[in-house]
Amino acid sequence: MSKRLGIETLCEGIENRSQSDFLKEIGCQYQQGYLFAASMQPDELRQFLGKAGDQLEDISLSDYYSQIDRVNVLSDTQPG
Repeated sequence: MSKRLGIETLCEGIENRSQSDFLKEIGCQYQQGYLFAASMQPDELRQFLGKAGDQLEDISLSDYYSQIDRVNVLSDTQPG
């Protein structure tokens, strides 16, 4: 339904890989939770991002990711 309405989705509380994989399969665009990182203070976040830099999505591809996230793999309906 969110794809038909053009609403991006974020799932919180992801704790294991099977939850993440399932959510990807059904089209959840964004995920957060302890699987990826625990809550942290701003300074901790800066250090975390500095270490994980090569594993983060390239910001120059954000338009691509936004478009591909609109594809509904569970139906034949194409995004508008």
